[in-house]
Amino acid sequence: MNAGRKVFVFPETVVHTDYHPKVMYIDGLASNSISSSIYTSKRIGLETKRDKQKLLEVKGNRDLLKTKVTVKSINFSDLLSYLKQEASAKRIVVKMDIEGAEYDIIRQALASGTFCFIDTLFIEWHHDIRVAMKIPENFEAVIKSLVEPAPCNVTVVLAD
Repeated sequence: MNAGRKVFVFPETVVHTDYHPKVMYIDGLASNSISSSIYTSKRIGLETKRDKQKLLEVKGNRDLLKTKVTVKSINFSDLLSYLKQEASAKRIVVKMDIEGAEYDIIRQALASGTFCFIDTLFIEWHHDIRVAMKIPENFEAVIKSLVEPAPCNVTVVLAD
C-alpha cells in the first residue's frame, strides 16, 4: 500500500442525490454472485439451471426472490465537495458500478459543478435502467462531451 493515500469506505451506505435511506434490492437469483440495486427493475441474467428453476417456482415474478434491506444514503456531490475541499484530496478517482443510479448521480454532480472535482471516472453504464428511466440513448456520449473538454478535464473510462 502506498503511504499518504486515503481511501474512504462507507459500509452499508449507497451514494445517491440525497441523504434519505434507500431500500436496496438484493437479487436472489445470482448463483455466482450477489447483485443488488436501489431499483427494483434492475435485473441480472439467468446464469444456471438452478436460477431458471427458481424463477419458474415463482411464476416469473423476480420480485419474490429479492431481499429488501434499508441502507443509509450519502449525497455524491457533497462527498465530492468534502474530498476536494475538506480532505484536500490531490486526486479523486471514482470507480462507479452502481447498478443504474449513475444516471441520477451524474446529472446532479454536473448541475452542481462537483463533477469536475473528479480526475478519473471508471464507469459502468446500466442500459436496462436507462431504458426504464427513459434516459436518452446518447446520454453516455453527451456526458463524455460535457466533461472531457477544458475546464473540466475529467478522464472517463467506460467499463464493461
